[in-house]
Amino acid sequence: MGAFIRNNLLVRELAVGLLLIIVLVSFYIRYAKASHRRYERTRERRMAMVVRSARRQLVVVLLLLVAVLVYDRVLPHWGLGASQAATQSVKVASSSHQPAAKKAVQSKAASQQAKSRLTQAASAKAASAKQASAQAAASASAKQASAQAAAKSQASQTAASQASAKAASQAQANQPSPKAKAVAAVQQYLVQHPAAAADRVDNVGVIEYSTDYNGIPAYHVGLYQTQGDGSSVAIHMYFVYANGQTAKAY
Repeated sequence: MGAFIRNNLLVRELAVGLLLIIVLVSFYIRYAKASHRRYERTRERRMAMVVRSARRQLVVVLLLLVAVLVYDRVLPHWGLGASQAATQSVKVASSSHQPAAKKAVQSKAASQQAKSRLTQAASAKAASAKQASAQAAASASAKQASAQAAAKSQASQTAASQASAKAASQAQANQPSPKAKAVAAVQQYLVQHPAAAADRVDNVGVIEYSTDYNGIPAYHVGLYQTQGDGSSVAIHMYFVYANGQTAKAY
């Protein structure tokens, strides 16, 4: 009986191997047929389709072969798979030829073994489940701690960026405008060169931003004098360049 069951296992594995051979032979026939197509583009497309189809079929057959080998050769070492069923069948067949008392003893021993195996399997499952839950809890706590640390880091970075942006905006706001700089440059020039301000100057202001006589960009700053009718007349004008230099226009 054991030899018969062993032959059945072997037949199952040989059947999967035969299926693999059939897939390979089918691939060879279809590939040879596709390679004899008349047109080159049709031939290449057909050959590529045959290769893709054969690859998928081979993957399926190989997975089936691995599953059969695992079920027949690997799982029996843990009391599962084909050998376990074979052992139980052998015990039932041999017990039919023994006396009733011996059968009862064997059945009781078998039931005890089955119970012990079930108990061991249940305890192993419980231990694995407990270990998995502990690992999951540890992973969840680690993820939560990492998320909190990332949130704190993000908050600190945001606060730092906001503070730096605010400081930059305040510094920019505190800086004088280019027109004010031009007026200040002319006023400083008049202080340093009193002869340039021999005429009475009542006001200093920017006329426009344009170019000097040579086409160089500069602010036109005028020296204004208030007339008797209350109007202001520009009596002198200076060019103020980007580097702060001042030159008299008239």
